[in-house]
Amino acid sequence: MEKLCVIKFGEVQLYQDGRLLEGGDPSFVQEAGGFTFFGAEALQSPVKSKYTVKLQKSMLVIRGARNQ
Repeated sequence: MEKLCVIKFGEVQLYQDGRLLEGGDPSFVQEAGGFTFFGAEALQSPVKSKYTVKLQKSMLVIRGARNQ
């Protein structure tokens, strides 16, 4: 992952090896200040995500890259 993604509206589903990860992963998709976000690891350095992230419902994503 190269960016932190903040989800303003809606929800996402996580897939690992092509299978839906029921219940998600609270250490990957996190909440703070009324927002849901994922990709916090990207703030330190780019890393390969172990998940595929798909839209569950419509959403607005606000992306922020490192060093911005």
